[in-house]
Amino acid sequence: MYRAPPGADGGGDRLNQSALIAVAGQYYPRPGVWARLGAGVGGFTRRAEGATRRGEARAGVGVVGGAGVELLARGRLALQLELLATTQVIVDGVVLGGALALGLVVD
Repeated sequence: MYRAPPGADGGGDRLNQSALIAVAGQYYPRPGVWARLGAGVGGFTRRAEGATRRGEARAGVGVVGGAGVELLARGRLALQLELLATTQVIVDGVVLGGALALGLVVD
């Protein structure tokens, strides 16, 4: 959520939603290190806070890429760090997303 400046497209808070469904492949150049790349379809919806209608939805195509490393492994447990980025091309623009994730995996 962000607050638009006064006078910009009506001002006020905006609530945005983005989703991407992708098929991806993952490559392990060595144990505990991986990279992934995929493509799929996505959607983006935005609306003003307090709006009674859902807002305008836009469909498009997108890609997802990421890389990760296993920080610590003990038995069947592993602590992993992953950097992830997404890009969607929709009818009236581009939607970018990203994350830095810390995960606990049970093998």
